Amino acid sequence: GISITQLAQCAHLSRTTLSKILNQKSSVRLSNAVLLSKVVDVDFISLNKSDFELENTKPFDPLRTYTDYLNVALQNLKMSVNFQQALSAYPGLSASEISKLFSGKVADSYLSSLEKLIEVTNFKDLSEIFTRGEI
Repeated sequence: GISITQLAQCAHLSRTTLSKILNQKSSVRLSNAVLLSKVVDVDFISLNKSDFELENTKPFDPLRTYTDYLNVALQNLKMSVNFQQALSAYPGLSASEISKLFSGKVADSYLSSLEKLIEVTNFKDLSEIFTRGEI
């Protein structure tokens, strides 16, 4: 096997950050999830789940960057029929957070923030918002 230190080095993450991700002590930033998933060849969305197991996941496209995934997610969320109406009354994220995310002022979102946003859409989970043209 590989040690936490070696895995952290390969993923260009600090050992502390990697430990927090693997032990689910911290919300995972999209960039960190994508970096780590490329190293261990898994679906980055699984890294945010409590029942995460390396053996039971499938990778996403390794050529796409976290920025590519974020852009696709934001486009899909914006196109959601109920999205704009629901946001005005949704308590999960502040209006300021939502505004910064959609105006491009947030370059690296937390997966948990995106999960909160899909609660007001017809998407069933994170994997759907990161899929382009198949929704």
